[in-house]
Amino acid sequence: MKHLLYALFLVLPITLYSAQTAYVKNLKAVVYADKDLKTPIGFIRQGKKLQVGEVARNRGSVLPVIVAGKIAYLKVEDLVLKDVIIDSDLKGHGFTEHVNLEREEEKDDLTENNFLVFGYHQFSGGSEWEEMVASLNDTAGPVSHYTLMAEHRPTIYDFFYGLGGGYYYASTEKFTLSAPSFDFLLGYNLNKPFQHLYFDFTLGGSFSSAVKIDVATSENTHEGNLYGYSLGLQARLFPQEHYGLVLGYLYRVVNLTNLDDISLPGFQSDYNLRSLSGSNFYIGFQNKF
Repeated sequence: MKHLLYALFLVLPITLYSAQTAYVKNLKAVVYADKDLKTPIGFIRQGKKLQVGEVARNRGSVLPVIVAGKIAYLKVEDLVLKDVIIDSDLKGHGFTEHVNLEREEEKDDLTENNFLVFGYHQFSGGSEWEEMVASLNDTAGPVSHYTLMAEHRPTIYDFFYGLGGGYYYASTEKFTLSAPSFDFLLGYNLNKPFQHLYFDFTLGGSFSSAVKIDVATSENTHEGNLYGYSLGLQARLFPQEHYGLVLGYLYRVVNLTNLDDISLPGFQSDYNLRSLSGSNFYIGFQNKF
C-alpha cells in the first residue's frame, strides 16, 4: 500500500485574532510551505473543515494556515469559505486551528466513490456480419449495446472497476439479433490530478448464454452464447460530481458459440455467424450514489 500525507486537525483552547472557517471542496487541497506555491508539504482531503487566515496573499490566490506551528498556504480555489471569526481582544496571525501533517496508510472505502453509469454503444458488426446480411439481399444496420454498470472509483488509486448488465440488439428486414449480457470493466486513470476531466484506458468484457436470432419470415429461432472483450479510451467530465458525462472510443470483438446455422425461406444456403466486431464512439451518463 502506498503512503500519502494526511492532514489531521487539532482545535486549540485559545482563539487568535481574525480567522475564517473554510472547507476543502476539491479532492485534495495541496498544502505549501511558501506563498509562491513552490514547495508542497502535504494535502488535505475533500470535505475537511479548518480555519484559515482572513487576508489572502500572493494577489489574493492563497490563504495562510498554521502547520506544525509554522505558517503554510492553501490555494483559495481549493476552498469554500464560511463564517468569519473575529476576537478583537486577542492578536495573532489570523488562525484558530493548527494542522499537524502525519503519514498514514490510506485505505479504500468501498462505501464511497461509487457510480451508476448508463452507456450507449453502436458498432458496425464487422465483415462477417456485413457479408452475411449482403448475401441475403438485406441491409446491415449497426449493432447496439446498452450497458448499466455500477463502478467503484477509488480516489487513492489510479485504477477502477465496474460490474453490470447489458443488452445487444441488431435488426434487419429479415431477422433480429438480441442478447442480454453480463459485463465488466477495468480502467486505469491517466491524469487524476485534473479535477474536472479524467482520461482513462479501459478493458471490458461481455458474456451471455441467451443469444437469439429470430427470422422474420418464419418461426425459426437460433440460440447460442457469446463472449467478448473491448479495449478503449474514454474521457469523463466532472468525474467526482453527482452527475457527469462519459465520452469514449473502443474496439470490440464478440465471439458467438453454439449457434446453429441460420436458414431463411427462399435461400438455398445456410449461413453461420461466428463473430461480431468493430470500433465505435460511445456516450455515457453517470450518477454518484
